[in-house]
Amino acid sequence: MANPHLEVEPDYILPEFADARLIFTVEGKTDAQAAALLREVWRFNHQKACETWDQVRQAEEEEEEERLARQAEQRQINQEQEKQLALQEERKKYKYEYLPIPDRPLPSHDTFIPPQHAINKLKKGEHVPPYYFTNRGIQEAEEEAPNLDDDVLTLTRMDEGGPIWQSSAAVKAKACKVPDENLTWEEFSEATYCMLHWMTLQDRPRQRTDMTGKFWLALQGHTFRHGQCEYGKKALLVYQARIRRQWHQTIATPEVFSLMPLNEYRPITIQKELRDVAVNNQIETLRKLNAQAAVTVSNSTYAPKQAHTRSFSASKCPLSLSSSQRGHHANKKGPFLSCRPPQPNPAAKTGDPSGASYPVCAVCLGREKHDVPVITCRAKKTWDNAFDTLCERIKDALVHGKQDPRTPYKLAAWEQVVHLIAHPLPFTRANSIRS
Repeated sequence: MANPHLEVEPDYILPEFADARLIFTVEGKTDAQAAALLREVWRFNHQKACETWDQVRQAEEEEEEERLARQAEQRQINQEQEKQLALQEERKKYKYEYLPIPDRPLPSHDTFIPPQHAINKLKKGEHVPPYYFTNRGIQEAEEEAPNLDDDVLTLTRMDEGGPIWQSSAAVKAKACKVPDENLTWEEFSEATYCMLHWMTLQDRPRQRTDMTGKFWLALQGHTFRHGQCEYGKKALLVYQARIRRQWHQTIATPEVFSLMPLNEYRPITIQKELRDVAVNNQIETLRKLNAQAAVTVSNSTYAPKQAHTRSFSASKCPLSLSSSQRGHHANKKGPFLSCRPPQPNPAAKTGDPSGASYPVCAVCLGREKHDVPVITCRAKKTWDNAFDTLCERIKDALVHGKQDPRTPYKLAAWEQVVHLIAHPLPFTRANSIRS
C-alpha cells in the first residue's frame, strides 16, 4: 500500500480528464465547474486514505514497540537464567561452600553418617546392604580415603560381559564386605534403626518406609529371635536378606509382593537348611579326621598291615552273642544268618598295642581298628566271621541289603535291624549330631 500523503492532486481541467468532466457537463455544467467537483471528490477520498494510512502506521509502530519491549524483557530473563545456571554450576562444583549452616549447638556425642553412595542408592529406592548403616560399616567408610569423587564416571563391566559407564558411587555400593545374612543381631539392630532414620530424611514414600519398619520389627519379635536355637536366629537373618533382595528385584514386575505379613513357613525351611549344612560339615570333618587317623595307623610300627583285623572279644563287641544264642541262630534259616560256627580271625590275637577303644563299625560291628577308614569298610562278614553283614557301604553311605539307607544317627532304623536278628541287648538312646 502506497503512502497517500505523497500523492499530488491532479488538474482535472486538462484534456485527459475530459471523460470525467463529461459526467457533469451533460447536466449543463461547464468544464470549470466539473473540474471543481472532481477536485472535491479527490480531496475527500485522499483525506480518508490518509487517515487510514495513519491508523495502520500507528498500529504497526505500537506493535513494533511491544515486540521490542518483549525482546528486551526476554533478553533480561535469559540473562537472569544464565546467571542462575552459572550459580548452580558453581554451587554444584563447590557444594560444601554453599551449604546452609543451621544455628545448632555442638552435640554431646559423635555423629555417624553412612557413606554417600549408600544414601544415594537409598534415595533412589534401590537395594542397599544394611552393613553400610552399621557402626562398623560407617567407621570403615570414614577411615577409607576417597580416591575419586562420587560423580566421576567409571567404566565397569557388567555380568553379561558388556562395558558400561557408572558413577564411582554406584561402583562403591556394589563392593559390600559383609553380606546381609552374615550380620550379627546387634549389627542388624544398628542398621535397621539408622536406615529407617535416613529413609525418613530422603522423603521416600511413607507406605514403603512403614512397611519396611514393620518387617524389621516383626523379625525382632519372632519366636526364633528369642529362642535358644542358634539355627533359628540365623534363619531369620537369612530370611530377611533373601526376602529384601527378592522384593527389590520384583518391584517393577507383576510378581511384586508385600514384605508383611511374614511367611511362617520359609524361616522353618531355612532353619532346616542351615542345620543340614552344619551336619554335613561335621560329617565331612569327621571323615577327614578318620582318613588322617587311618594314615597314622598305617604308618605305625606297632600295627601289622593286614586286610582287616578284629579282636575276638565279647567285651569289645556290643552285639556279641553267647554260644547258646549262636546255636539258636545257626538253626534258623534266613538271609541274614549263617549256619557256620564262629571262626575268629587269627590276626585278632595281636590286638591293639595302644589299648585304645574305637567306636563300633556299622558294617562288621567290630570295635577294633581298621587299616582303612571305618566309613569305607567293605567287610562281607561280621567281626567274628559268624554272620553275613546286614549293610554295606556305597559311596560312604550306609545302605541296608534292601537298599534301605541307614546311618548311625537314625536310631529307629538300627533298632529294627537288631530286632530282625533277635538280639537280646537293647540299644540305649544317645544324643547325636542330628538331634
